[in-house]
Amino acid sequence: MLRLLTSVMVLILFMAMIAGCFADDDTATVALSSSQTLEIEGNLPNLNAPVLNSTADHAAGIGNSDKYSFSVIDKDTNVEIGTVIANGNSFKATIGILNMNLCPVINVKESKSGRIIYSALFGKIPSASELPAAVKTLKISGISIDAMTTARALIALENKISITETLFTVSTSEVQAGTFIKNYNGQKTAIDNHLETKIIGSDNVNEFAKAVTAVATILTSSNISDNVKNTIAPSITNATQLLTAFVKLAKANDGVLKAVMTANHTANEISLSKIRICSDTDDQTMATIIAKLNVIEKVDNPSFTPDTGTYTQSQNVTITCQTTGAAIYYTLDGTTPTASSALYTGALNVSTTSTIKVIVIKPGMLDSYVVTAAYTINIPVQQAATPVFSIAAGTYAATQSVEITCATPNAKIYYTLDGTAPTSSSTLYSGTLSVSITSTIKAIAIKTGMANSDIAMANYTINIPALQVAKPVFSVLAGTYTTAQTLTITCATPGAIIYYSTNGSDPSNSLLIYTASITIATDMTLKAIAKKAGYIDSSIESADYKVSAPTTPFTLSSTGLTNLGALPSKYAKANANVSPAFTWGTPPAGTKSLMLVCVDDNGTPTNSMADFIQWGIYNIPPTATGLAEGIAKGATVTSGVLSSGSAAQAMNDYGNTGYDGPDPSAGAARTYAFQLYALNVEPNIPVGANKATILPIIISNVIAGTNLTVFYQK
Repeated sequence: MLRLLTSVMVLILFMAMIAGCFADDDTATVALSSSQTLEIEGNLPNLNAPVLNSTADHAAGIGNSDKYSFSVIDKDTNVEIGTVIANGNSFKATIGILNMNLCPVINVKESKSGRIIYSALFGKIPSASELPAAVKTLKISGISIDAMTTARALIALENKISITETLFTVSTSEVQAGTFIKNYNGQKTAIDNHLETKIIGSDNVNEFAKAVTAVATILTSSNISDNVKNTIAPSITNATQLLTAFVKLAKANDGVLKAVMTANHTANEISLSKIRICSDTDDQTMATIIAKLNVIEKVDNPSFTPDTGTYTQSQNVTITCQTTGAAIYYTLDGTTPTASSALYTGALNVSTTSTIKVIVIKPGMLDSYVVTAAYTINIPVQQAATPVFSIAAGTYAATQSVEITCATPNAKIYYTLDGTAPTSSSTLYSGTLSVSITSTIKAIAIKTGMANSDIAMANYTINIPALQVAKPVFSVLAGTYTTAQTLTITCATPGAIIYYSTNGSDPSNSLLIYTASITIATDMTLKAIAKKAGYIDSSIESADYKVSAPTTPFTLSSTGLTNLGALPSKYAKANANVSPAFTWGTPPAGTKSLMLVCVDDNGTPTNSMADFIQWGIYNIPPTATGLAEGIAKGATVTSGVLSSGSAAQAMNDYGNTGYDGPDPSAGAARTYAFQLYALNVEPNIPVGANKATILPIIISNVIAGTNLTVFYQK
C-alpha cells in the first residue's frame, strides 16, 4: 500500500509539473501527501528598520503580517511541494518525501506585487527510497532565511546551477522512534559552503547580500509609497532584477527614501567580481556586471605536506590540488604568486626558514585562493647524550653500587651528591659510586664542540629495615564454593600473633585474634596480618570467598502445562486465549537475553520460516526466572516478567502483537512447542518485530535452548 501511495504521489507531482509549464503564474501548486514528512524550521529576518512613524506591522514581525506570503517550491520544476507557516520571526516548512529528489526553495514575497523579499536554497533532499524504512519524520532546525541566503539563492537560480549537495543524510542508527533530527544551529549547509567556496565566491555573496538588505529595507518600509517601490523594483524574481533595483536605489533622489536608507545604515555601493556598483553605474557597466554573475567554478585550494610548523631538519614539501589538470604556481620570497611565478613540478626542499605562497590556475575556472605555508627550520647544535644511571631511582633496603654512563664517545661526566646542579667544576666521575645513605645524584655530560647534555637526576632512599613478620597463609584458596569451608591460618614466624577480620576491613586494628579454624558458610572477605614485638608487621593477606548453592538446570516448565500433554482449552485462541505461566532454570554463562517462542510445529522441518508463530516474547533479561500467566498483548511488556524486568513481544502469524493460542481446524491433534532460547545479544531487539526478524536472531545468536511440547485438538 505504501508503494502504491508513493507511486500515486509521484504521478501527481509529474502531472503538476506539466501543468506548471503551461500555467500563467510562475509556479504550479500541488497538494502532496506521504508517509514520510520533512519539516524545516528556522528564523526569518527582523523587520527592525527604523521608520519615521512606528507601525504595528514591524513590531509584530514578518510572519504576522498579511503583507507577505510564503511558499516552498522545487528548484528544478517551480512546483510548490509543501506548505510554510510563519509566526513572528520564525517559520516551519512541511514537505512530503517522494520517490524522487526534490530541491526546496523557500521564498518570502510581497503579497500584492509578488516581489521576492527573501529567499533560501536548501540543497537536494533524499527520496523515499534513499531513506531508512524506519524514519517517518525528518526535522531540520537552526536554518535562517536572511540576506545571505537570498544572495546565494538568487544568483544560483538565475544561473541554473545543478545542485548535487544534500541538505542531510540519514543512517538507521540516527533514527529514534521514527524521527530523524538535525540542528544546524545557524551554521551553513553543504550547498551554502559549495556556492561560496566553489561557485560564486564568498566575497560576491557578502557584497550581493548588502544589495539585498538595502532593497528589502525599502520594500518593507511603511514610509515608502507603493509608487516609489514600483519605480525602484517593478519586479524581483531573480538576481538581475534585484541588482537593477539596487542601482536605481543608489541613484534615487527621493528624500524619504534616502532618510530610510540613512536610518538603517544600508549600503549605497557594492563591489561584485571587483566591479564597483553605485549611483554612477551606467547601463553598459550593468551589462558587464550581469555577465560577471555567470557562474564559474573555482579551482580547489592547494594543500601542503607536511603541514606548516617548526622543524628541526630540512623538509621536502609537496603541494597538491584536487582539481584535475590545474597548474600550481608558487613564490618563496613572500610575494603573491601569479601565472608568471615558478611552476611547481615536484617536491620543494626547504632547508631554511621559508614562506611558500601558492595559487592554482586552470583555464575556464576561477583561480584558487592564495594559500600561505610558513616553515620554520631550526636545526639544533648536536647535544651530548644524557647520562644514564645503572640503578633506577627509588627506595632500597641495602647499599647500592651505582654506575654512570654516557652514549656520547669521549664525553666527560661530572656529578654532585648534594642536589646542586653539576658543572665542569664539579666532581669528575671515574668509577662506581657506593650509595649507603639517602642521596640525590645529579650528573651532566660535557664534550667540546657539542652542547652540554641535559642534567640526569636520581633520588636514592636507603632504608635498611628491621626484620618483618612472614605473611599469613590461608589453607583454603579464594574462590566460589557450593558448601561451607573450614579454614586455618598459619604464619612461618615463630611467636607471631595473627589478627583477622571477616568483613573486608583492615585487620591491623582488629580485636579478633586467630586461635582456631574458621568456618566459611556465607560470602566473606577474609583479611589477616601477623605481628611480633621488635618486628615489622607482616603484609596483609586477603581472600574473597563466595558460598552459593548449585545452579538449577536450564529447563523450561509450567504450572499449567505438562510436557507431551494436552494443552488446556483456556490457552486456545477460541477460548480465554491467555498465555501460560512458565519458570526456567539458570541460563548458561554468556547469556545476555532470553527469548520464548511458541510455534505450530507441523511446518516443513527443514524450513523454520514455514512454522506458524503463535507467540514471541523477547528482550527478557537473563536474570529473569519465569513469566506470569496472561501476559498482556502489546509490543512492550512492563509486568509479568519474574521476578522483575520488562520485555518485548513480536507480531505473530495472525498479525497480532502478543500471544494468540492454537486455533486449528477440526481434525487430528497438532503439536505446539514452547521454545526458550538463551541468546548472546543484548536485550535491545526492536519491539513488535516479526518472524523474519526474530528467527534469524535465534539462529545466529543462540547459546542454549529448552522446550516444552503440548498437543491440541478441536
